[in-house]
Amino acid sequence: MGYLVIRGQLENSIDNQISDSLKNTHILFDHAPDWQKLTKVYDYVVVATARKDIPASLGLWQDTVSTSIMGAIVLGSFDENTLSIWLNNDYTNKGYAYLAPYNSKRASLVLCVANIDTEQLPAYWKKFFTIEKFNFTVVEEFQTTLTAGLVYPHKVKNLYFAGVSGGFIDPLLGMGAFPSIASGVIAARSTIYHLDYEKEISFLINLIKKVNNIRNAFIKLNNTDINRLIAILGLPGVQQLIYRTKINVIDHIHSLINLW
Repeated sequence: MGYLVIRGQLENSIDNQISDSLKNTHILFDHAPDWQKLTKVYDYVVVATARKDIPASLGLWQDTVSTSIMGAIVLGSFDENTLSIWLNNDYTNKGYAYLAPYNSKRASLVLCVANIDTEQLPAYWKKFFTIEKFNFTVVEEFQTTLTAGLVYPHKVKNLYFAGVSGGFIDPLLGMGAFPSIASGVIAARSTIYHLDYEKEISFLINLIKKVNNIRNAFIKLNNTDINRLIAILGLPGVQQLIYRTKINVIDHIHSLINLW
């Protein structure tokens, strides 16, 4: 199905791996440059701010889902090779939650609640712990927001949009590391080799649009429907088809939704 990667400040996280590869790259931290001025000075400007404000200001951005996020570093006993996901509408409001282990004793627990005011988030967090009966030791907590969206076009004159700012994030489960990295690489190659950026990223955009259509169908399900769906995915034969073959799950689910 895929691979699990560590995010954050740990030594072997994907963030630090990328950082280590950029040791000879000059980076200006704690700067807020004016992108409009940059476009007049440089041949190419890549926007990868992880925010929607610049593409939205140009009328390029369309919201798909807004989430309020609360998370924590928790201590307990974890299987390092297992990512746990919860889809209970009682505390996600058509969002999701996940537990991602750093190691056998430490994990990241994250709750993403869709389309609520941030002031409501602590109540959903408390309900999450109550319903799932967690007894983790919470080391630290954090809150943030994330809006996923569709962008078009992804290049305006000498301005390129990559990462979250280019809409390269999964609107179903909020995963965006790989498409974001890929979009940055493609943006760089497009400037160097004078490639058609829109054409080069089309496979990523098609994937994200399919996942967005799946999300639009998924949010119509209630908890009973979700439990039935998960039960079907766990049936003998279905489970082997998904996990032990190279079948493209997203494509097939998307096709079924179109028929439905």
